[in-house]
Amino acid sequence: MNHVVPISKAAIAIMVLSTLVCRSATAQSAKPFVSPMFTDNMVLQRGILAPVWGWAAPGQKVTVTLEGHTATATADASGKWMARIGPMNAGGPFTLAITGPRTVNLKNVLVGDVWICSGQSNMEMGIGAVDNAESAAEPLGADVAWRGLGRVPWTRPRGGERRRRPSGRRSGSARRRRTAAR
Repeated sequence: MNHVVPISKAAIAIMVLSTLVCRSATAQSAKPFVSPMFTDNMVLQRGILAPVWGWAAPGQKVTVTLEGHTATATADASGKWMARIGPMNAGGPFTLAITGPRTVNLKNVLVGDVWICSGQSNMEMGIGAVDNAESAAEPLGADVAWRGLGRVPWTRPRGGERRRRPSGRRSGSARRRRTAAR
């Protein structure tokens, strides 16, 4: 036998409101205090104000300390904070301490030159082909040096496996350019 239990409008309103509050709290807590980009065993760029960022409740203060350098930040209305620490000379290993609503200590942090390489196992995809490449690198600032090192030519043997061309052999386009220049 089925029984229908009437639910008042007030009970429905309380259920909806509690669901919204839980979702809001979950969305805020889903963002990490420190960006996952920052970990133990990382390298920060020397000679610049290196950005360190994450998320906290709006208005909360965060302090970042590394080898005598300290920077503070306040989380904006969306909860994002960014502190710029340095500039520092090359060295390490150091401990990067980030304190605020939580404390995170990142160990074995080095300061030196940072190289970012694009591509995956075949390393053929240039950074310019990545969606939003410039906005992804934006937190790094204008001091990022973009260097193109060229492409490594590939061939496809009969079996379909990819392999490097033996050194000394030129690709067809290189032969055409050389021939056209004569």
